[in-house]
Amino acid sequence: MSAPASSSQGGDKIKYYLDQRLTESRNELDRSYCNLGNVAKFCKENYLSAPDRQAALEKTMHYTTQALASVAYQVNVVSADFIQLLDLQNRELGRLTAEVGVLDTKVRVHKERIARRHIGQLTSNRPAAQVAAMRHPGIVYHDGPAGPLDIKMAKYIRRPIDFDSLDDVGHGPAAGLGLSAGGGDSTSQSMSRQSSSNTSAAAAAAAIASSAAEDYQNRASSYSSASGVYAAAAVQQMQQQQQQ
Repeated sequence: MSAPASSSQGGDKIKYYLDQRLTESRNELDRSYCNLGNVAKFCKENYLSAPDRQAALEKTMHYTTQALASVAYQVNVVSADFIQLLDLQNRELGRLTAEVGVLDTKVRVHKERIARRHIGQLTSNRPAAQVAAMRHPGIVYHDGPAGPLDIKMAKYIRRPIDFDSLDDVGHGPAAGLGLSAGGGDSTSQSMSRQSSSNTSAAAAAAAIASSAAEDYQNRASSYSSASGVYAAAAVQQMQQQQQQ
């Protein structure tokens, strides 16, 4: 359903409820009001003129119940029609609000286009400066669209991997241990590496011990020479005191 058809249908429903349904319900409520007054008048006269007042009272109760039920039904019908009318008006108001929002968006878009058009009229196109292409001498460029590249690639030669090329790096075995260049036994290589590391550790420990012993001897000799000087000075001082 299109927007104009839905809007016309909503307006027709609102007009129907305002002009017909609510008017008919209000007229029915007025008739029920008049009937209720007539019933009350009839019951009053019947009760006063009836020989059997108990039967007249029961008849009055019956008429009153029916009249009040009719009035309550008419009030319910009027309230239901009024609520339906309010719902239709709320829907119509929401539809009109949406249409106004769409129109506002279209107006703002049109204003934006006009503003951009005016801004475009105030600008001028500038030709882009052409920069000469820079070619690096060390890079081979492919000038032709279909010509082959003049690049000579070295032929790949497969060489076997030498697993003993790094044996002399770090704490590896010495060069004169008689091991073959191909590797030999892995157990003998590990034992030779362990023995060489033990030998180097023992040599380092011996060097540290000798330097410590030499330092101790130097300190002892300095201490002994100092004590001899102190003793000679003390003896000389005692001799001077005796002469005095």
